[in-house]
Order: sequence, then C-alpha cells, then structure tokens
Amino acid sequence: MNDLKKMEMHELENLRDAVIAEIQSRRDTKAPIAYHLKINGGNSRAGAKVWAKVIDGIDPSKGNGYGLLGEFLKMPYSKDDEKIVTGALPEGTLIVACGRGGSWKNETSAYVLLQVKEEATFNHQTGYQSFSGSGVELIASSKDEINAQEIVNTYPDLAPTAGGKLLSIYAKLKERF
Repeated sequence: MNDLKKMEMHELENLRDAVIAEIQSRRDTKAPIAYHLKINGGNSRAGAKVWAKVIDGIDPSKGNGYGLLGEFLKMPYSKDDEKIVTGALPEGTLIVACGRGGSWKNETSAYVLLQVKEEATFNHQTGYQSFSGSGVELIASSKDEINAQEIVNTYPDLAPTAGGKLLSIYAKLKERF
C-alpha cells in the first residue's frame, strides 16, 4: 500500500471513494434480510433519545459513539417512547443501537451490537432502555461483564475507550474489522 502521508489530497479522496465502493459492493452481493428493531430509550417527554447505525468500521481514538463509522438508520418520527425501525440489509451486517434517557441528574444510556441474521430474534432490557427485534441477533451489550484490562492488553488501541460504556462493543467490533 502507498504511504498515506505522501499522497496528495485528491489521491486520498479517490482511495476513500474506492474503499467505500468496495465495501458497498460486498454488502450488496448478499441477499437482504428483513429486520424489525424496537428501541425504547425511556420517557421521550423527559428527553430520551435513540439511534441506530450500520457499522462499516471503527475509529478507537474516539471513545464514544463518534468512533462508530457508518450510516445512521432512519428513525421515523413518533411521539411514542418506543421507536420502530424496519428495513432489509444483507445477512451479517452489523448495527449498533443506543437508547439514552432518565433525568438530567440521573441519565442512563445503553448500547447493543446486533448482527442481521435470518430468523433471529432478541429481547434485551437494561434500566430504562429496552431493545428487541427480529431478523437481528444480539452480539454484545454495553452492560456485558468485561475485563477492561484484558481487552486493552489484546487491543491496545482501545485504551481510550477503556472507561466508556462502549468498550465491550468496540472489542467485539475489533474481532470483525
């Protein structure tokens, strides 16, 4: 591979576009699987928020959700606390979903790593947040019991995320990327 530091800006942009096109072409070769995902972040009238993102890679230098690379799934507007996202993605596609809620003094958040898989179902409850769905399976949760030191020893670049809620999810993603 070329030395990235020596490449001109337009060469870097062309390389980025080629990588994105290759990832998309590989994703498009698999038959899409219908999925149905429910995310409840808590009381939406008290400011609860939810989001979900298809994951194409990670940037461990950012120890929060900004280090999860990929496109957000479109969340339909709803006054209900529970948000429902449906669609079709190729089998094996990874999704991270987040629910954040509670009061401003006692905010809680939870994250789940999901993989699109035909005929899979899951149901995960943690605090104020709940996640469930079909066509996706649960791979990891921010509430999983982990050994942070062991993970950082295995993946030193995850050290910036060691104190965060996403460490278990970043570790599972490092196994795949």
